[in-house]
Amino acid sequence: PSWSLVDFEFSDVQTQQIAEDVHVLAYKVTEKLTVEGKPLTLVANDSTTWVRRDGRWLCAVHTEAPVGDPFGRDKKPKA
Repeated sequence: PSWSLVDFEFSDVQTQQIAEDVHVLAYKVTEKLTVEGKPLTLVANDSTTWVRRDGRWLCAVHTEAPVGDPFGRDKKPKA
């Protein structure tokens, strides 16, 4: 589907230095999107591992898991 990122905000940011050249960041992100012409707000827990190579920080791995029921049952209207 077509989509665009309108805005985002990080919260609950935590960092951990694993080695001199390896850092992990964990945070909650709130993303405001437009998906197929309709507004959508997504809240997710993310983590990113950064590695320094040749003086540059590179993303080695990134994960994102939506907050709530992974099958979306908590987002369905109650009957």
